[in-house]
Amino acid sequence: RRPPRSTLFPSPTLFRSVSGAFNGAGNVTVANGTVDFVSGTTFGNTLGWTVGNSGTAVFATGSPDTLTSLTLASSSAELTGTDTVNVTGLFTWSGGYLCTNLACNAPTGSLAILNANGGINLTGNNYEYLYGRVLNNNGTATIGNTNGYYIYLAYASVINNPAGSTWNYTNDYPTLYITTGGGSFNNGGLFEKTGGTSGNGTQVQPTFTNTGSVQANSGILYFPTVATSTGSWSVGSGDTLEIAAGSGNTATLSGGIAGAGTVYFTTGTFNVTGPYNITGATQGNGGTVNFTGTTTNVGAITATGVGLNFMSAIGQNPIPGVTISSGYVNFSTGNPNPNTLNLSAVTLSNGELTGTDTLNVTGLFTWSGGYLCTNVACNAPSGNLGILNANGGINATGNGYDYQYGRVLNNNGTVTIGNPNGYYWYLAYGSVINNPAGSTWNYTNDYPILYLTTGGGSFNNGGLFEKTGGTTTTGTQVYPTFTNTGSVQVNSGILYFPAVANSTGSWTVGANDTLQIGAGSSVTSTLSGGITGAGAVNFAAGTLNITGPYNITGGTQGSAGVANLTGTVTNVGPISTSGTYLNFLSPIAQNPIP
Repeated sequence: RRPPRSTLFPSPTLFRSVSGAFNGAGNVTVANGTVDFVSGTTFGNTLGWTVGNSGTAVFATGSPDTLTSLTLASSSAELTGTDTVNVTGLFTWSGGYLCTNLACNAPTGSLAILNANGGINLTGNNYEYLYGRVLNNNGTATIGNTNGYYIYLAYASVINNPAGSTWNYTNDYPTLYITTGGGSFNNGGLFEKTGGTSGNGTQVQPTFTNTGSVQANSGILYFPTVATSTGSWSVGSGDTLEIAAGSGNTATLSGGIAGAGTVYFTTGTFNVTGPYNITGATQGNGGTVNFTGTTTNVGAITATGVGLNFMSAIGQNPIPGVTISSGYVNFSTGNPNPNTLNLSAVTLSNGELTGTDTLNVTGLFTWSGGYLCTNVACNAPSGNLGILNANGGINATGNGYDYQYGRVLNNNGTVTIGNPNGYYWYLAYGSVINNPAGSTWNYTNDYPILYLTTGGGSFNNGGLFEKTGGTTTTGTQVYPTFTNTGSVQVNSGILYFPAVANSTGSWTVGANDTLQIGAGSSVTSTLSGGITGAGAVNFAAGTLNITGPYNITGGTQGSAGVANLTGTVTNVGPISTSGTYLNFLSPIAQNPIP
């Protein structure tokens, strides 16, 4: 039979089974009820189809069906059936269901297919449901509506955007969301975002495989479940590409990742084996990312829970900055020999900065908590200790615990260090702090205590080590083995070194302040530099041979050990001991001794 230019199935309740030939240039509308197109039905190539209101069109003829155009016009409209449906013109999806069976649940057999050969328009404000069906976009899909709308994928539904096709988000919504049975999106063409700048961005939750190109050119584009992919990824300036493999998943990205924007990694593990060239920023708040491909630029690096392992050479010089508040950043780009990387600045408030590379921080290193290590486990390195050169100085005034576990820290500027009672800076696994000539290490408060744990550590001072603040009764304690070839100046309260090694540098102590020094239990050290000042010197455990000038007017005291004074002794001040053997073995000029 030949329908007129418009055929309408209006009944809200009637289930119709229809067969025969549908031909003409009109439009077929299933407005309400269910129409089942069964075996024997054929469709002319010039008919357009609309399913609206509460209408359901069931294509179950047993053969592929060709429609000139297709519109699903409401959130309760449904196109279903086992037939492959080929839409030669535009598929306008303004709401409703695409399914394989009438109940829109898990199909018992293969998923039916809808080929949108003329592209897709999905810009209406409604909900769409792809429940157990395959949708192939073989043209251009224009996607975009207002906040709060979703495209739901369930029962292993699949969207394919093959080579030569485009999937274009012109707004942040609808969210591509997964529900019971999940779904996947396979991109072999162009997946782009050209509009939308809300804080939540566009979320594409189905498992996403990219063998084509993804371009994030507006706001945020977020893929929480990216599978192993060979395609390329790009992000525009001021925009963000957010990608995750998903909790417990591992994926390899062998295509290039490039652009002037930000790449933000979240859960799961990514092996980035392809080229990486991001000039905006590399960030993350979860998971692990292993960069082993050609890395040209990384931009400013921020870790807030992610593990970023840079395992191949980085071309960018300098790296604009590194900020770590949790997670870790591992620079181990040289194999077997460490590379040297220049960083504009480093801020470490928690988490871990690690790796075998030598890091030159040209600006300020701000350390208010967290770990400096050579390996990610932050235990004893199997080879040489990694090095961090703080060429722009260090600010360590934040309220946090600092852990230097198996790394060398060279201060080549000014260190400002000081926080409230109770905080520690721990050295372990042979860690070393060097404060060379021309550099300053300034304690502005009594804390943090420089403390030792497993494997110990040492401090080599060739510059100025001074204390300018803090007056508690416990003072500042520096437990690492301390070698002084520069100058130590105590200008506030108590400064205590319990493990001083052989030293040629000078020591001074201001009026009413105390320098407390010891070699350590059963250890002997020689101090050949001058010890002077109007304050007091208190000798502690071990044996100290004082061969240099000694000129102390505030008092010479002892609480343990042995002190042998054999150099030029000008003044000693009042002498008191509660456990130290004080051996004055050269003339004392002071007369009388107070």
